[in-house]
Amino acid sequence: MHVVENADPYSDVMMLPLSIVPMEKLLSALGRTGMRLAFLLQVVFLASALCCSATAASTTIRVTLQLPAESLLYQNLKHFGDRVAELSHGELNIKLFPSSELFKAHEVPGAVGTGKIEMGASLLLQYVEIIPAADIFSVPFLFSDPVIFEAATASSSGIRGLLDESIRNSTGARVLWWVPYGAEAMGSKGSPLRLPFDLAGKRIRVAGSTLAEFIKACGAAGVISGGPEQYALLQKGKVDGVSTSIEAFVSLSLWQLIDHATLIRHIRKVFVVLINDRIWQGLSEEQRSVLKKAAMEAERSALNQDAILDREAIAVLARHGMKISEVTPTEFDEWKACSSPVSEIFLAKSGETGEKVMAEYRKLLAGFIGNRPSGRSR
Repeated sequence: MHVVENADPYSDVMMLPLSIVPMEKLLSALGRTGMRLAFLLQVVFLASALCCSATAASTTIRVTLQLPAESLLYQNLKHFGDRVAELSHGELNIKLFPSSELFKAHEVPGAVGTGKIEMGASLLLQYVEIIPAADIFSVPFLFSDPVIFEAATASSSGIRGLLDESIRNSTGARVLWWVPYGAEAMGSKGSPLRLPFDLAGKRIRVAGSTLAEFIKACGAAGVISGGPEQYALLQKGKVDGVSTSIEAFVSLSLWQLIDHATLIRHIRKVFVVLINDRIWQGLSEEQRSVLKKAAMEAERSALNQDAILDREAIAVLARHGMKISEVTPTEFDEWKACSSPVSEIFLAKSGETGEKVMAEYRKLLAGFIGNRPSGRSR
């Protein structure tokens, strides 16, 4: 038998992966001086395995929003996050960043679209610079009737379908669900803004350019700002009043600075919740299914919430001593009359997609004409 001199009797052991070498053989191969080294290597291996296992077990999806944790938008997103964690058995973790902690309101479309953050909740009108047709929900009095608004924002709506597709094609963000956020009111200090005449010479905070056109047509100057900036504008005297959602009077504590809210309900606010489309495509089919199911549940919850949102906010404001006034039918018609140029302004700046969404709106409206009792629902 041929014997190789000086052969290492443990070379076969040393060629094996460290993770499967029995400890006693390893120690014998290395000798006493290698005992500590072997032990340390095993510890490093186990720590590395545990780390990789934990990373694979959970994926965090961050969500930015402009409203505070006290808002119903935050609560809707929290409901979504809880369901995602439950349905994915902890594999997906939704982490919320409220109060514009990571991105301001106008930065959300770009941040989500480019993947700077995985998800975001944004007012639909924040997309107006990219997709002017998205401003249809800011054209006064088109959606004052909550039934028309609900039909227009349903997942089967032609209006919503066109806008969701435009957002994805233009920005790289996929809309998961819509969050109706109540009707808009006029807030002021000292006296209510019941008629267009009451706006004369005043500066009114608004959320976008179409609403600024409305305020201008009715006799005042519109000051465009995001929601969270309203409080500071009032506090510093840069505006004389606000046009904002009824809920915002509560969540942004505007009642501390103004004492009148006039319920005109000229528009109804809507948020969209989006995910970066590349991130979406990178998820497994099972993970996407979890997000879809949780989003559908969150949207149903938001619709139920919208039905009581304004009533609850009005009750809170009354407890804080605000004077709440509802416009009469005659006053409502005066507001509608002064806003009449705004539809044409919208169509002039929104191009072909604007024409399409307006056509879908007219189709929707035609379906209700003759099927509703006479009178105005607001």
